[in-house]
Amino acid sequence: MVAIVSGSGLGTLNTSLGILGQAGVVGNAQNGNAKESVIINAANGNLVVREKDDFLAGVGNSDLELSRTYNSQATFTDGNGPNWKIGQTKRLVDMMNSYNQPNSTITRIDSDGSATIYRYDTTRELYISTDGDGGYKTIRKMANLQWIWRDEREGAIGQDKNGKYEIYDLANNGGMILSSGDSGGERVRYSYGSDRKLNQIFYSSSTEYVVCHYDSNGNLSYYGLSINGKSKEWIRVYYGYDAQNRLTTVKTDLTPDDNSITDNIVYTTTYTYESSSNRLASITQSDGSYLGFTYDAQQRVKTVTDALSRVTTFDYLTGGKTKVTDPLNKSTVLTYDVKGQLTDLEAPAINGVSQRTHFEYDSNGNVSLVRDPLGLETTYNYDANGNRILERDAAGNTITRVYDLVTNNLLSETRYLTPDPDGSGSAQASLPLTTRYVYNSLNQLRFIVSPEGRVQEYRYNDRAMRASAISYLVNNTTPDPTETALTAWTKGSTVRSASKILVMRCRRMFMIKPGNCGRASTSSIARPATNTMAWEDRCMRSMR
Repeated sequence: MVAIVSGSGLGTLNTSLGILGQAGVVGNAQNGNAKESVIINAANGNLVVREKDDFLAGVGNSDLELSRTYNSQATFTDGNGPNWKIGQTKRLVDMMNSYNQPNSTITRIDSDGSATIYRYDTTRELYISTDGDGGYKTIRKMANLQWIWRDEREGAIGQDKNGKYEIYDLANNGGMILSSGDSGGERVRYSYGSDRKLNQIFYSSSTEYVVCHYDSNGNLSYYGLSINGKSKEWIRVYYGYDAQNRLTTVKTDLTPDDNSITDNIVYTTTYTYESSSNRLASITQSDGSYLGFTYDAQQRVKTVTDALSRVTTFDYLTGGKTKVTDPLNKSTVLTYDVKGQLTDLEAPAINGVSQRTHFEYDSNGNVSLVRDPLGLETTYNYDANGNRILERDAAGNTITRVYDLVTNNLLSETRYLTPDPDGSGSAQASLPLTTRYVYNSLNQLRFIVSPEGRVQEYRYNDRAMRASAISYLVNNTTPDPTETALTAWTKGSTVRSASKILVMRCRRMFMIKPGNCGRASTSSIARPATNTMAWEDRCMRSMR
């Protein structure tokens, strides 16, 4: 019916879903054929509804999800109705104290409404957040009060050398995102109106862009996609509002080629609200799926009712506990600390046996121990950048990793054939099997060398996109391989198999909804001298 998590604030980044993955989730978030995500935070009672209405494929890391997120405890007003947030309107806010000074902070608002505080690190001379899973994210001040945010990987000279980055402007645009890119350079640019509402989204290397159309009340009516500079816009999704400017309908056109929904061949999601408030009361979809919500005096979700009148109840107890009772009158208890971190998840007993899972965290919020219902423990350790460098289960099976602390690139992963006999004691696991990873100057993965010395090579095109993958028959036994050494080695080695990816730059916009044109796929067959070229038109029709 819904997914249940524990955490702090809005959205899901700082919840057990963002930190523990599915191990920290009760239930299923997907609702109806629209696959809308519905999540309830058991620690604060916040209701999160997230939907990806459309998708625009791009080069590199420039794919765009045209999404929206509702938070019942939010106050967003960026154009999709009260409490709804347009996914592309990320921003930096709340600069505390002078920038680049000890104890100064800055807050980033993500696409789902989650607010993450970044604190200035005087050693690295940038702002760091330990929230969420994986390596720590960073923000660095650039010229003219522009700021660069990067996801996990930090360039040696202050430029993003690997993963996605985003540029924000605190001087002229209220901290709104200006552009995003990856190792291939800038991919996407954003523009805003005088009211700081999102106006257009441009692809930096093409004439394609998305236009946001608003009604007279400043509410988003629809997105229009302009292809190759043509004046005609393609429209997929239409938004409707009530007299209080609350989002009430989302209609997805199932016959979009005519840019009209007068034929009423649409898939509709309808929202209602409690009285004159902005608290979501119900969600109904064209397939008959339904969810109804009630709230307690503290505006926390109290009950959820589905289309079959089955009710799930939330009881917020003292001592950091929330009891969730399902329609079969079986209870699950979530226990959390003062930070909202999930510490215990107790599911209904099976044959009288407790189903409690226990979680512990280090001072940076990384999960350090998981104890399953049988009492078996798995422990984790992390490096200074939040990368997981040790996993050891109750049987002593051990995995270790080494990361470059400048780039956060994974350099090696070792699995041991002989388990560690005493856990954190002096004895160690033995008989290591190490896989090594080698990168180029742009921090793109160039080679993987297996424990047996098998070599997999990746090559890239001028857009910094992976263009081919090559496997070699002869094993390489170099203990610490470099890109230069492996590149030279490949010139005298026999190719076992090669696959080449030929990319046709044909963008398409589509929605994940019933009745949509079928999705095709791009693939490459790993056989010598075999190339597969595939692309899709705007209705995802495969062309080969």
